Amino acid sequence: MLMLGKAACLDEQDLPKLSYLQNIINETLRLFPPAPLLVPHESSEDCTLCGFEVPRGTMLLANLWTIHRDPEQWTNSTKFMPERFETGEGEGYKLIPFGAGRRACPGTTLGKRVMALAARKLDSDL
Repeated sequence: MLMLGKAACLDEQDLPKLSYLQNIINETLRLFPPAPLLVPHESSEDCTLCGFEVPRGTMLLANLWTIHRDPEQWTNSTKFMPERFETGEGEGYKLIPFGAGRRACPGTTLGKRVMALAARKLDSDL
C-alpha cells in the first residue's frame, strides 16, 4: 500500500513506485557518494589521461566527489535537484556512486533500497 497521509503505511514493495523518492536518493548519492574515491584501478597500457602521460601499471584513483560536482558535466552541479533524474535520458547516465561496468559494486540495488527504507523509517518516526 502507498502512503496516503498519516492514515496508511508504506510497504517495501511500494518503494519502486515512488519515482520522486528514487530521484531524491540518486541526487543524494550524487552529492554525497558513499566513498569519495572509486576502487583503485591499474592502467593496462601506456595512455594519456587529461593531458598526462600515464605509464602502464600506474594505480589510478577516480575522485568521484569531484566528478559528480563537475560544472561541465552537470547543470547547477552543487545544487540539490532531484528533478534532473526524472527522465531516463539526460544527466542520469553520469551517476556512478557505486562504480560502473563490470567492476561496479554488486550491492548498488541493496544500497538504494536501504536508503529508501531508512527514509521510510524516518518518516514514520516523525
